[in-house]
Amino acid sequence: MPGVTDAGGTGGGSLVTKAIDMCENRGDCFYIVDPSKKGDSIATAISRVETMDTNYTATYYPWVKIVDRVTSLPVWVPPSVVLPGVIAYTDQVAHEWF
Repeated sequence: MPGVTDAGGTGGGSLVTKAIDMCENRGDCFYIVDPSKKGDSIATAISRVETMDTNYTATYYPWVKIVDRVTSLPVWVPPSVVLPGVIAYTDQVAHEWF
């Protein structure tokens, strides 16, 4: 759910909680959570994930700058946009535990 953060004021908190609960109940999926909004400090990102205690969720920081394929301009995206590709690539060229 790229861009749906657990940050205050975005309305994502309950969606994030439901997604984590679903992954834990299923036991066969993994959820990449965007812990903060663009520009939030490391301390803010850490404080938002300190209470998360699950084997079915990961968080990454900071936001990432990529080139938009349509406009060819750089854009900032949440980590959850690029991480599935990174995980898939690593699984392809190495072992799953890396």
